[in-house]
Amino acid sequence: MDPDPPGAFCLAYLVMLAVFGMPLFFMKSAIAQFCSQGDVKIWNAVPMFTGVGVANVVVNAVVSIYYPVMITYSLFYLFSSWTSTLPWSVCSNATFGCQTLGRSSGLDDTGPVIWYLALILLLVWFLTAAFTIKGVNATATVGTITAIGPLVVLVILLFYGLTLEGYGLAFIAYADALAELPYAHLWSSLFFLMLFFVGLGSHVPGIEVIVTSLEDGWPRLRSKRLLVTVVICSVLFLVGLPCVTGAGIYWVTLIDHYVVEWVLIVISLMEMIGFIYIYGLNRLIEDIEMMIGKKGKWFWLYWKTCWVLIGPAAMISILISSLITSSPPSYGDVAFPPWGLDLGRCLVAFCLIWIPVIAVYQLIKAAGSLRTRVRFCLSPSEDWHPYLDEDRGERYRVTRPEPDLPGPVEDISLPLLSYKTLNLPALDLSKSHPNEVIATTTRL
Repeated sequence: MDPDPPGAFCLAYLVMLAVFGMPLFFMKSAIAQFCSQGDVKIWNAVPMFTGVGVANVVVNAVVSIYYPVMITYSLFYLFSSWTSTLPWSVCSNATFGCQTLGRSSGLDDTGPVIWYLALILLLVWFLTAAFTIKGVNATATVGTITAIGPLVVLVILLFYGLTLEGYGLAFIAYADALAELPYAHLWSSLFFLMLFFVGLGSHVPGIEVIVTSLEDGWPRLRSKRLLVTVVICSVLFLVGLPCVTGAGIYWVTLIDHYVVEWVLIVISLMEMIGFIYIYGLNRLIEDIEMMIGKKGKWFWLYWKTCWVLIGPAAMISILISSLITSSPPSYGDVAFPPWGLDLGRCLVAFCLIWIPVIAVYQLIKAAGSLRTRVRFCLSPSEDWHPYLDEDRGERYRVTRPEPDLPGPVEDISLPLLSYKTLNLPALDLSKSHPNEVIATTTRL
């Protein structure tokens, strides 16, 4: 009996999607939509947690070093599917990958840049920059295409797989399995096109996060979005070139192990703590209901349970389990050198160091006693509100001070009554604010 049946993974995935993935996605999407700000500025709700937003931007930058390489592999296999004979049908997929991807003996053996992979990587970055420059509408279009495309391919493969007798695709590498199907070129093309759609649909929003956060921090950059995007994509392309060398797959594995397995869990946990426990669950729900209207208690029961209890408990459990069962990463039977492991740990520190550093900075910047500073930094700032005035409603309506009177007030009399008839001492109203005058006359 298989100790790790494929169904076990599917079940675990669906459970985590329900209790952790969907609630976190809903929370982050609602918050970003509410304030129309990027990952850093949303923490005007809890200024002490601004470092969480900065850490998230840094993680997106680090992931963007290696993630486009996975998209590059998808395109490379897609292009290879158009040859007269599928290369992995005449040799094993492992042999094909080792030969064509130029895999070296280890992280120490870098080797030269593989030129055709570098060109495909450049194409991936060109497409990423083009969609990012166009802004949110283009990103939404990419999201729609990359969501529907893979779904169509999966449905086709599912129905075709149901017609096969005694053939378990789950137990064979996908490329080798597709090579055994009739019309193998078609199925291979569809499958790797699906992977390309999924990869690009995940990559473009990550770059959008970086660009938007820079524009939020320095508003003058909004008029130079094209230049900013080109510079970011160019720098990340150059930094990612080691990932298309002979040691590229080892770099991909190293970065993915440390950044995804550790950093993203910590950031997600901090996001839930910040908005659910500090900003406040009820306040968050009120903000969301400003956008979607009032909802009953049964609507919020599932989300509240996941946000308050199940989600944080699941993340803490995963984090503790990862710490206990952690082992040095490797690729197959190829172990990484000590300096590579140290570099991975440095990546973790570089991503997370912003959380305590910026928290301390916020406390230093605030005024008053330590207790007052902490309370101030854990309370929403005056910049926390919907971006547009018409969306703020009564809860976030900005009250502007009344203008000063045009000149000194020399005499104020009331109908039927005056200061003289009431035998009150004269008031010097020339130095009074209009609100004080109104309050005085109201009391009279």
